Amino acid sequence: MASLIKKRKKGKTYWYAVECQRVNGKPRIVWQKYLGRAEDILRATQQATAPEPQEVRLRQFGAVAAMLNVAEQLGVVGTIDRHVPKRKQGASIGRYMLLAAINRGCDPKSKLQIGEWYEQTILHRLWKHPASTFSSQRFWDAMDAISEEAIVAIERDLVQTLLRTTQLDLGAILYDTTNFATFIHTLNDRNTIAQRGHAKKKRHDLRLVGLALVVTRTFGIPLFHETYAGNVTDTTQFGSVVLQLAERYRELAASCADVTLVLHFRKTWLHHAANVMMRWVSSMIFRGNHQTALIINNSFCKTHRRKAFRRLACDGRRAGSSHGESLRSQSSS
Repeated sequence: MASLIKKRKKGKTYWYAVECQRVNGKPRIVWQKYLGRAEDILRATQQATAPEPQEVRLRQFGAVAAMLNVAEQLGVVGTIDRHVPKRKQGASIGRYMLLAAINRGCDPKSKLQIGEWYEQTILHRLWKHPASTFSSQRFWDAMDAISEEAIVAIERDLVQTLLRTTQLDLGAILYDTTNFATFIHTLNDRNTIAQRGHAKKKRHDLRLVGLALVVTRTFGIPLFHETYAGNVTDTTQFGSVVLQLAERYRELAASCADVTLVLHFRKTWLHHAANVMMRWVSSMIFRGNHQTALIINNSFCKTHRRKAFRRLACDGRRAGSSHGESLRSQSSS
């Protein structure tokens, strides 16, 4: 318990708050705080209001801090830095990428403005980097340091961490493709992935980048992604990505015994799906051209699976409507 003591120095009395404890059997002062002279203490107790602040700083806190907390639980910065090491000068590559992700989720800014935005958030107080650290040029340098192989490895590690630390519902995962427009100049031939194509948002005047995603049914959490040239059709892309989907399915199957992959595509895609998914996926839903067929239950034998896929791939829409019902009845029985 604290107590008050006074000390006289040069004929003047000064007061201290102290705490005493026994050390080796003898009382000793283990903590003390200077309070001032008696008139100083009296003046402090008579103040009706707290002193006026000299300045006020406003910071974005709630959403930024919440996203930072989730990222720390998943070890996002550490995972990125492990695959993309950098000399210990300035911010790490992981912090650059995390800042970009938090900014995109809270208040999207261009790379030219993101340093100024960072200075107005709680991150500036926590990370203690000056705003000039996150200039647009340094952002581009950090992004150029990340190879395609590192992106794949980072994604895989983050997904595995997510599966270990959360209880995601993997009973159904969804695959779909889209594209987004960029403002990359038409004559910029250094970028080969941004191409003219069928813009799903009708921005035919801009170069496009395609994006394939596998997400969870609950909350839409991404488990796999693939970017591709904007002039590549969804059908062609699916044919090139099915092996990667199969590999990712094997990883997810270790965390969930029964995984259903849901695809949305035309009947012309059926032969691509049948070639690979019959080998890896235990349950699969086709949706396309106003037909729905639930295919391959764990109780089906391999021969029945092949026959079901062959009928759907050869007969198209008619097979999807007629055999779909029979497959559902067999599955339920």
